[in-house]
Amino acid sequence: MMPQGRSRVEPGHGKARKAADKPDRNRDSDEVAVEVVHTIEPSSNRSLCESSFEHASGSISHTLYNEQESNKESVGGESVSGILVISHGSRDPQWVSLVDEAVGKATAMISNLTGPVPVISSFLELVTGRLIQDGIDELLALGVTDIYVLPLFVSSGSTHVDDIMQAFGQPPVGEREGELEAFYIEEACIHPGKPIDDEPEIAELLLRQVLEQSLHPAGEALLLIGHGSVEPVFHERWQEGLGRMAERLRLGGGFARADYAMLLPDQAAAKLGELQRERPEERIIVVPVFLSQGYFTSTVIPGRLGEVDYEYVNRAMLPDEAVARWIARQAKQWLDRSGG
Repeated sequence: MMPQGRSRVEPGHGKARKAADKPDRNRDSDEVAVEVVHTIEPSSNRSLCESSFEHASGSISHTLYNEQESNKESVGGESVSGILVISHGSRDPQWVSLVDEAVGKATAMISNLTGPVPVISSFLELVTGRLIQDGIDELLALGVTDIYVLPLFVSSGSTHVDDIMQAFGQPPVGEREGELEAFYIEEACIHPGKPIDDEPEIAELLLRQVLEQSLHPAGEALLLIGHGSVEPVFHERWQEGLGRMAERLRLGGGFARADYAMLLPDQAAAKLGELQRERPEERIIVVPVFLSQGYFTSTVIPGRLGEVDYEYVNRAMLPDEAVARWIARQAKQWLDRSGG
């Protein structure tokens, strides 16, 4: 439920229009949101944002852009594209640095492919001065009219992704109401991207990590473990994404079997035991499916599995250039489709 004093963008629309004076961007984003009233004009929104795509489910900005050219195009009435990469956030500066490094590399790749485009890295929480509204404000200040929102999250089953997209005016994935308040986006059109799920770059990354610990794939089974969700619809999305990723790794590495489990609900130990009972002769490799190393990969997963015989890939997706390549490909495909 949203706190009183802030309005919400009606679901199903990618644009929120202000009905009050433009707030001061130098003020705290929480103060700004109290003063802003969002209204929707469905018909104009459909015509101006018709290229929106289906919803999946110290400030550092990696921006390569000619601001003078941006202002000139904006005044001329042409659309100006920008990319907002959103990840969860952490109090650990190293975690933030790993994300920034990936976004920085992706920005250079995008620039080489399409020419300079503003790419901003922002966070859902915990990173002061670099939250989602801060990233939006930075893109708006550059004259951006069309924002591609790319969630750097593992799964479209993440409730965080649904919260974010609902706050941008996108429809909810299921019956669950988003927990964020509407973002202030002026006249910008929002184009939602999708999380990782089983994207090929990340499958390649995980397969490389697994093969480093593999001895004889034909006699080994994989167990992928992700965060998961107990929420209806979101649980099924986690299942689908992890299942497809497991099959990619099985086929790509020639492994005997591949399965998956979630931490939420607590499935890891039961699934590992099931794999061992079915074929005790097989060596089992456990693969965490997480963006970066931390509490879940170092403590939660080993703690849930207990003192059972298995091999563990004690790594995560970052740092690896495959993440940057995934970001760049998603952005390039959107820019190609939108003509940006």
